[in-house]
Formats: sequence, structure tokens, C-alpha cells
Amino acid sequence: MNTDLGVAVFARTPGSGGKTRLAESWGRDKTDHFYQHCLHCASSWLEQAQSISTGYWALTGPGSRCLPFWENGLIIEQSENSLGRRMNDVAESLLQRHNLWCLVGTDIPQMPPLVDLQLPELLAKVDYVFGPATDGGFWLAAGRRGLHREVWEKVHYSETDTLAELMRHIQEYDPDSTIRLLDNSITDIDLYDDLIRLVQELRSRPEKLHPVQKSLLEWLQLELGA
Repeated sequence: MNTDLGVAVFARTPGSGGKTRLAESWGRDKTDHFYQHCLHCASSWLEQAQSISTGYWALTGPGSRCLPFWENGLIIEQSENSLGRRMNDVAESLLQRHNLWCLVGTDIPQMPPLVDLQLPELLAKVDYVFGPATDGGFWLAAGRRGLHREVWEKVHYSETDTLAELMRHIQEYDPDSTIRLLDNSITDIDLYDDLIRLVQELRSRPEKLHPVQKSLLEWLQLELGA
């Protein structure tokens, strides 16, 4: 077992649906184009993190497992179970190979570089680290030990108190566990209005944007007239 950090990005293969609520208001074509940008951002994010982690794609959806998107990471296949069960299974898969695990999604293309988050240093002091999302959920989950499957599956996801509920279940199951929240509160993209906040968050740190994030920002500004 390696004494390092395993990071999994949850993703769908292009053209296999997803982002349903965004597609309902923005259209499937534009939503799929946006998702292509998100995959490029996630791939670059994994590439930037190679010095401190081993990257994986947690994939779902029919389609090629040989696309250029997947070149910057190994592949873990998601099951057909609930979101909580899938996150549990991927985290456990990472812990079989690494001492530390981290889960993120593709709907947060404005993520700061992983090296800036100092997860290994944080997880030397606490059991779990979460990145809070502006909608009450979380955009990053990480740990130095696994969460019990029952904890993952009890949570009601995509609610305004999802992160608070998850932390409550963790403490109920193991009162001695320790948790740290990242300072970075980020918008994950589910609805059309989230795109406006995404533009604002990308604009707020122009000097730190990766080229693919700059490309996404330019495209969004044209599409949204923002």
C-alpha cells in the first residue's frame, strides 16, 4: 500500500446524459458542451496534482474508456447503486491502494489546485476534510480512514443541509472522529443561475486560472453575455 493520497473524480462519459436540471433550462447541446469544458478542467486538475497524489476517474455511463479525457488518471468503474453507496465504494477502493482518499466531481471546474489545499497536512491532524459548496452540499470529501457505508447512505443529497447532515451522521456513528472544513466555499453547477456564479468565481482569481479554466470562462462569457 502506498503512503500517499488517492484522488477520484466522479465523471460521466460524454454524451451519456447527466446535468439534467441544467439541460432542462439551458438545453442539452449547450449543457453537453459545457460538460466537455468541465472534463478538460478536471483532467488538467488531476495532472497538476500528480506531484502529491495518484489520480483516478470514477466513471459511469456508456462510452469509450480510451478517450483523451481519461489519460491523466486511472479508471474505477462506478456501480449502479445510489450516490451514497457509489461514493462509499470508490472511497473504499482508494483506501485499498492508498492511505488517504479524496473524492470530487466534474461540476466544479473552478476548483483551486489540489496542492493549494494541503490535504495530506490537514489529514495528518483530522480524520475527514470537506469542501463546503454554496448550496449546502460539499464539493470535496477526503479522509484518512473510511466512512461507514451506512453514513454515506443515510444522507439526503442535493439538499440545503446535505453537508451538515453528513457531518451529523459521522459524529453520531463515531463521536471521536474529527472533521475540518476547507475555507474555499465553491458553487457546484446544477442550475442555470449557478453558471453566473461560476463566471464570478472564475473572474475573482484571474492570475491563478489554468489555461483550460480561462478557455471555459471565455466561452461562458460569450454564451451568457456576462
